[in-house]
Amino acid sequence: MPSPFRCLRWMLTSALISLCTLFAAHAQSTLTVTDLAGRTVRIPAKVERILLGEGRLLPALAVFDKDNPLRRLVGMMGEFEKLDEAGYAQWKRRFPQIDQVPRVGRTSSGSFSDEQAIALRPQVAILGLAGGHGPSERDRETLARLEAAGIAVVFIDLRHEPLANTPRSMLLLGEVLGNKREAEAFVQFWRTQLAVVTDRLAQARPTAPTVFLENRVGLSEGCCDTMVGLVGKLLDAAGAHNVARGLVPGEFGTLNPEFLIARQPRVYIGTGIGTLAAARQTPLRVVLGADATPE
Repeated sequence: MPSPFRCLRWMLTSALISLCTLFAAHAQSTLTVTDLAGRTVRIPAKVERILLGEGRLLPALAVFDKDNPLRRLVGMMGEFEKLDEAGYAQWKRRFPQIDQVPRVGRTSSGSFSDEQAIALRPQVAILGLAGGHGPSERDRETLARLEAAGIAVVFIDLRHEPLANTPRSMLLLGEVLGNKREAEAFVQFWRTQLAVVTDRLAQARPTAPTVFLENRVGLSEGCCDTMVGLVGKLLDAAGAHNVARGLVPGEFGTLNPEFLIARQPRVYIGTGIGTLAAARQTPLRVVLGADATPE
């Protein structure tokens, strides 16, 4: 008959083996990534439930789930249909089920509902760096609540530093969504197309023209909204001298019309906004996008 000590040793050994097996299985079912906010995040090895902190991140998902970008989507912010009505209508024609995706907020980060997001039980929440329409890396309480509910939070950036962070974001999504090959193919294509522009600029060596970039032409009757961030970063990369740089704090702001008359920038560039329906109500708007006509 075995001694009590031998039985106890056998029980402890069995328990230790079980714990090691459990930890090994857990390690195999998760992986660690570094997001665009520099955060180390542990995510499930197989992600099937995604929450988007901005609806207009959907095209990024489409790179990985071409047949049905909504396949893994359990919730998103509601700014897409509000701020790009025509673009959203195109998505709806192709994927009618988009209307059935639960919304966890409207157009502002302050409208984001922690409770609704948690109730949808996503495995991963994909949020935009520096916020804008959803929670940002500075919303520590929101992030803490999501993470306490077992939701991995990952930040990408396709907006604030588009040239530097688009390839990084897509490669990160390739890790998160388990499709590194598709991410690498996209980034290779993206870099090839960018090189077409940068190589020609390098050969041309033009004198940097002064440029005024008017943001959201016709949205208001006043003048002169502009940007140094966002699209302004593309002006910098193209070799332009943005007359607003150094005068506008943050990423966007307003210049004085008298300043522009005195400065006489060589080039004017305007960004469009709105839809045909909006243009009928605000005739000064320049409409660009899905339903724009030549007129």
